[in-house]
Amino acid sequence: MIEILQNAPCTVNSSLKERYDYIQSCSDRFSVNLLCKTMKVAKGSYYNHILRAKKDNTLFEEKKRKLTPLIEEIFHDNHQIYGAGKIHAILKDRGYEVGQQTVADIMHENGWFAIVSGSKKLYLMNQERKQNILNQQFQVSRPNEVWVSDVTHFRYNNKIYYICAILDLYARKVVGYRVSKSNSTQLTKGTFKTAYEYRQPKDLMFHSDQGTNYTSRAFMSYLKALGIQQSFSRASTPYDNSVMESFFKSIKTEKLYRTDFRSEREIRNAIKENVHYYNSKRPHSIISYRTPDAFESEYFKRHATF
Repeated sequence: MIEILQNAPCTVNSSLKERYDYIQSCSDRFSVNLLCKTMKVAKGSYYNHILRAKKDNTLFEEKKRKLTPLIEEIFHDNHQIYGAGKIHAILKDRGYEVGQQTVADIMHENGWFAIVSGSKKLYLMNQERKQNILNQQFQVSRPNEVWVSDVTHFRYNNKIYYICAILDLYARKVVGYRVSKSNSTQLTKGTFKTAYEYRQPKDLMFHSDQGTNYTSRAFMSYLKALGIQQSFSRASTPYDNSVMESFFKSIKTEKLYRTDFRSEREIRNAIKENVHYYNSKRPHSIISYRTPDAFESEYFKRHATF
């Protein structure tokens, strides 16, 4: 219970939502019963929250799936001049229960803009929207085709250490990482710059969540200047970046949570050693139980030019 409280980013007096999120994030390390007891949350209420969230997400996605082709049909049948308001009214007349904002969101996601005086402005705004281009397609054909990234934190001695990592999807290899006491654009940009200068990728896609350190003007402009295409996970959808979630889970459960650290230096050394172990010694089922280093090396041997 002491360890749970020490690592918690919230307190027992925080909102239920914060405590629910923390319990869910730790449920692979501690029993839900112990977590709920420690964070002073009724176990039944926690399970109801989880089930309700899953149900709501499923129902919403199913609703969008059914509405999208209907909206597309109405939009094109009317020569692309109807906006969300008129299409919403047509759907209501047909007996569909849907909000106008939902119709607008679906139209924006698919780039369906009415031909009106403001359509050019909306179109340009859409170009800056944070699109999920990767769309959970985690199998790629070559190294340096897609990199994924995320930031996690580790609490030690009342201090928080932020770990930014970048993985190459082809071999699930860590191509860059950095540890910092602040979660900022400098952390993500510095991590990316080191990896980019070492790997020199061509035609690269970079996928991350929509955290401010990845969506800041400075970071996005930097990637754009390098000709790198950015892709973003959808809000509140960790599965869109599950490869990074899996990596951070392994480094924490296999090393950080099992070690009694005595200094910041030991933490940094442990992360460095674990990244090396992850790349060079740890076999991965997704790449036929080979290590990332070995799997990537085999690719370059097959495609070597003499």
